[in-house]
Amino acid sequence: MEIKNPLARFNLTLWQQVTEYLVALSATAALFAYRLHTLVPGFSLPEREAIAAASSLKTIGTDPLFLPHKFLQYLGLKLDHDGFIAMRLPSVFAGLIAAGLFFYVINKWFNLRIAAITTLLLVTSSWFLQLARVGVPEITYLGILAPLAYAVWLPNYKRPIIALGLGAVVLINTLYTPGLIWFTLIGFVWQRKAVAKLFREARIPALFTLSACVMLLTPLLLAFVRSPELIEQYIGLPTTPLEALKEIPKNLALIPYHLVLRGEVNPLQNLGNLPLLDFFTVIMAILGGYSYATYFGLRRSRMILGSLVLSCLLVALQGSVTLAILLPFVYLLVAGGLNFMIEQWFMVFPYNPLARGLAVVLIVGALGATTFYHLNRYFVAWPQAPATRAVYDQPHR
Repeated sequence: MEIKNPLARFNLTLWQQVTEYLVALSATAALFAYRLHTLVPGFSLPEREAIAAASSLKTIGTDPLFLPHKFLQYLGLKLDHDGFIAMRLPSVFAGLIAAGLFFYVINKWFNLRIAAITTLLLVTSSWFLQLARVGVPEITYLGILAPLAYAVWLPNYKRPIIALGLGAVVLINTLYTPGLIWFTLIGFVWQRKAVAKLFREARIPALFTLSACVMLLTPLLLAFVRSPELIEQYIGLPTTPLEALKEIPKNLALIPYHLVLRGEVNPLQNLGNLPLLDFFTVIMAILGGYSYATYFGLRRSRMILGSLVLSCLLVALQGSVTLAILLPFVYLLVAGGLNFMIEQWFMVFPYNPLARGLAVVLIVGALGATTFYHLNRYFVAWPQAPATRAVYDQPHR
């Protein structure tokens, strides 16, 4: 029966969209939770150390970095759930949030098709799965997507109170993650006019929000007073800055080397010395870099490329910031590359149905091959490797 009421048609479309999003979220959650407690035989030493760091509020207060992740593990321990699932669930939650934020940003910048394709590539990549399914807080570096998504959303806010509340949540989460303070500042500069407008519209609520943020950041400030060495770790600097500066050129060269040619031998998070990225992802990322550089006049292009350079410098310093911080930016480049490739293809073949059908077949084939490779690499090959089983040898508590 045809629906004649435009509002009813809108509601039906909205309901369909919500249903589709829930199905996608459920599928992603199922992927992250699949064999979470049986894929590897035990805990790794870094997982044990992370659990010990979250064992009590006093221990967390001594070093409150990665506080949201530590607090969730602490709750699990207090509820007497100290097994594999409970201790790894904080990373799963962080991974789901990161995937949702990534999808939101790409959907706003490009379209639903590019957002769906790129998010699928992201959540099925072995690199992402390695971070989202272990009981260490490294996944929180993907929280860099939170200030980015907030900056994308902020210019179109309708209710100042909601905007302030979301901003406070983003700020607290970001400022408790080492190295991300720089990207918070970039986001603030990027949307400074929208932030100023928000504070003008809601002065009193803004003051209360700032006061609440200061209170919630008090454990971090007290930890800095008690242990000033935490400040270097917090801002991403190494313990020996002069020696690190000499190593920056070599470390910068190692970043693309590990991503594209030979990964670092680390059985905790990688299979042998395989590169972290596959061929299709690399090509799309390069094409995306070209696309952003071509449209460098756009603020988002300058922000992405500038943040990518800053991320590489922080990783090259070999402080607290790890290579995981590059993961969101790599796939933001991939999204730009996919969008650019599809646009160029359809500009050359605007009406040729054979060419358009061929494009669909090629993209679906590339997606299928890439997804199949990463899922088999992570779920089949990596847990069976002797080196992997050797490092995940810590028994259940």
